[in-house]
Amino acid sequence: MSDQLGIGCDRFNGRQDLQTCQDGYLNFTSPDFGFFNAVAPTNPGLPGGGGYVIRGLANPNATLPVGRPTAVTIMDELSYVSNFFDTNFVWRGTERFGLRGLRVNGGTTTGRAVRDQCASPTYTVAGVTFDGPDVRQHDGTTPACNPYTRWETSIRGTASYTVLSGHQWGDILVSTVFQRRNGPERAANHAFTKDQVAWEASSAARATQPCPAGATAGQVGCFTATGTTVTATSYTVNMLNPGELYGPGYTIFDLKLGKNIRFADKRINVGVDIYNLFNKEQVLTYQDNFDTVDNPATPVVEQWGQATSLLSPRFVRLSIQFDF
Repeated sequence: MSDQLGIGCDRFNGRQDLQTCQDGYLNFTSPDFGFFNAVAPTNPGLPGGGGYVIRGLANPNATLPVGRPTAVTIMDELSYVSNFFDTNFVWRGTERFGLRGLRVNGGTTTGRAVRDQCASPTYTVAGVTFDGPDVRQHDGTTPACNPYTRWETSIRGTASYTVLSGHQWGDILVSTVFQRRNGPERAANHAFTKDQVAWEASSAARATQPCPAGATAGQVGCFTATGTTVTATSYTVNMLNPGELYGPGYTIFDLKLGKNIRFADKRINVGVDIYNLFNKEQVLTYQDNFDTVDNPATPVVEQWGQATSLLSPRFVRLSIQFDF
């Protein structure tokens, strides 16, 4: 873990006890950061149709130091906790049923991985969120520093059949691969203006803090942009909690056909592979920028939730292998 000294919660020689500092993050208080909340726009694609409160959003105070040295330390608290279990089976055909040469196998993987970086008396380990709060959350839900994602199950399977292995007119291989995959995790990044947010009680002074001279002269409540410059009038927020929204899962099949040709103790295998056999159209990544939905003046190329990449379409590969 990298810890920039003098900023946020320091593990060593901080101006606050580490536990006190990180408990403050969870309670939306900090001497270095201001906390605010915002209301998500209404949109049928957001959880519950949107309109929910997003709390734990943090912005550096103007007094935050810059250029401080960084300490790197190894912490057991950064270890992932993984809970997975697998199933697997193999079945071979027998001569009794006329299925010699048939082999079917498959299995499932179910689980999730968690990396708890929060700090609270209710947690069993000290938090490791040092240089900045990571406690974004919907009101009353788990903060982002403790991303307990959903349990997911993937399914896989293969089947192969060799017709008349070793026979002059046989030695034909037919096989297929089946996969059931989970959909990609989604995000919804929206830029809230300073007039669309409400500062938490612990940071109420930020709401009336004057913005410096320039384009924001005479305004109040600006965000800190870089270093100690309080000039930003908007702040981009991911309105979704970790693991909250996923695209749909999908199933794909691949097919392989092959023929062995034997002569003079040598062998040629002629094959054809067909990938994405049923030409499944599946979204792999989505447009995560929510702003194009609410700003008609912005040229809309890919609105939020539209596909940005798709599963490769069906394609065929021919192959020849010579064994000698």
